[in-house]
Amino acid sequence: MKNLFSKIKKYWLVVILIIVVALIASYFVWFRSSTVKPEIITIAPTDFLQTVAVSGKVVPAKTVELGFNKSGPVAEVPVSVGQYVGAGQLIAALDSRDAAIAIENAKIDLQKMLETGKLNSSNNLSKEDESSLATIDKSYLDMSTIFDGLNSILNNYQVSTYKTNLPNDTARSYYQTAQTSYYKAKKSYDPALVNYHQLKRPLSKTDIAKLVEDTYVLAQSLSQAVNDSYNFVSFTYDQYGDDSRSPALGIDKSNLATWRMTVSNMIPLLGSGRNDINDSSLSIEAQKLVIAQKENDYANYFLRAPFAGVITRLDIKTGEQSVAGQATVSMINSGLFQIESYVPEIYIANLKVGNQAEVTLDAYGPETKFSAQVISIDPAETLRDGISTYKVKLQFSKDDARIKPGMTANLLITALKKPNTISVPAAAIITRGSQKFVEVATGTEGKNVEKLITTGELGALGQTEILSGLITGDQVILNPQTK
Repeated sequence: MKNLFSKIKKYWLVVILIIVVALIASYFVWFRSSTVKPEIITIAPTDFLQTVAVSGKVVPAKTVELGFNKSGPVAEVPVSVGQYVGAGQLIAALDSRDAAIAIENAKIDLQKMLETGKLNSSNNLSKEDESSLATIDKSYLDMSTIFDGLNSILNNYQVSTYKTNLPNDTARSYYQTAQTSYYKAKKSYDPALVNYHQLKRPLSKTDIAKLVEDTYVLAQSLSQAVNDSYNFVSFTYDQYGDDSRSPALGIDKSNLATWRMTVSNMIPLLGSGRNDINDSSLSIEAQKLVIAQKENDYANYFLRAPFAGVITRLDIKTGEQSVAGQATVSMINSGLFQIESYVPEIYIANLKVGNQAEVTLDAYGPETKFSAQVISIDPAETLRDGISTYKVKLQFSKDDARIKPGMTANLLITALKKPNTISVPAAAIITRGSQKFVEVATGTEGKNVEKLITTGELGALGQTEILSGLITGDQVILNPQTK
């Protein structure tokens, strides 16, 4: 019995101790709540910001892959990797002695014509003249088909659907080269076609001679456009597997192969016609075109920098054999750099071209800041680790020697900026159903009031735009007890 009373006594002591601890804790909580004043923020209009934070890589504003348009032995390479070159500066040269001789011979022929006087304009056409005229007629029929086909491949996104999502920057570079060659050839073709249709038949020997020369030069320009287009489509074709390749790629590649063969057969036939026509049937103007064409051909023996920049790759040496169409030199610009970033789709709707950004580079730490501006946003998505993103490019606002290609950049892009805007932290907002309130101090203890508010955009650092309900000077309770 004595042990029983002893146990009961110990039990009650434990109960009493627990009650005392609970009372002390309750008093402490009550005392803190009654003595700690709530945090108050005073409303004042300020800039309301909406930002997007992403990372990216520093890239050159311009990059280019260069190569010769013709094959031949390399005679000179006066530059090296890492060297700065100015726009137009010589990078490499092929052996151009034969091309230079061809120009001189053409000039000699022109001089002979000038000395001989007026050329024969007889309408008595030889079999060679008739054959040349038939070749010209067929060439214009073939060129019409080829130009229409190139236009569909390079400019019609409904026919060649793969152009909306090219696999990489190299494919895009090949595409731009093909477009440039196409428009150059088309610029010559359109007036030449008009002149061809306006010529009155029967043609004189002089007319045929000039027409052969014009068509021959045009065919060479078209050949360049077809070859560049084939290089673009063929490269893009090889980037995809059989299960992911667009059917349009195979069709375009097949058509381009056919057109290459057509043009390659056309040029020697036209060249043969030029040789068969007697020198006396060539007009002075036609011979001037011959000289211009040979001078253009001579320029192709020299590889020059398209802009000022730095050589980053040089896979060519003096004495080696150059392969036409093979890129052997890479360059980057030496001016302003850009930043490439891939922005997740949940943020892309907030961004637009012209948005300003604050940039830090890992190489220099968060205290060193640079400024940049959004200059382009890709319209098509890019999948990265299974997430839909959109490539965004930004341009640094100033040239800075500290910025190097390949550096990691941290971006804080200002997507929205509203001056003189009232906003509060999200922690100050009380939500009841579809309505939102804030608690406003009146200056009298225990007399705080709730005000109904209308909210707008969500901003940076957890701020919420207030459209109505608050005015300048209101004192809003942060983390209100009634929340």
